[in-house]
Amino acid sequence: GTRRLVKMSGKPESKGAMQSVKVALAIAGIFGSFGYFAVLQEDLFKKSYAGQKFKATFFMMVAERGANALVALFFLLIFGGSNLKIPIKEISVSGASQMLAMAASNEALRYVSYPTQVLGKSCKMVPVFLMGILIGG
Repeated sequence: GTRRLVKMSGKPESKGAMQSVKVALAIAGIFGSFGYFAVLQEDLFKKSYAGQKFKATFFMMVAERGANALVALFFLLIFGGSNLKIPIKEISVSGASQMLAMAASNEALRYVSYPTQVLGKSCKMVPVFLMGILIGG
């Protein structure tokens, strides 16, 4: 049988429906956060400050990564580690390539709008799909 949860109002609600609401809220939160971040980032690169455009891309990336590291440290201290062992070489290559990709994306914002940039990034999936079909069948 289907397991039912009872809300405080006394009405039964399925566990699947609650899980769906949680997933929908998580997705909305992620898209909302990234969308807001994108608007702020585009404004940073498009606006003039005292007659000059923002040019400290590397500083901004280091500040972002520093904030990310502090949040990660906070949660690591609160919840502990995962015992997952990832080789330093693999994580370093992944991190470096992500930093380069972000630097290129930030520099591109000087010349194109964020929606244009997202469209360009999403098109890179087409060759991946096609090769997957050709190779995998």
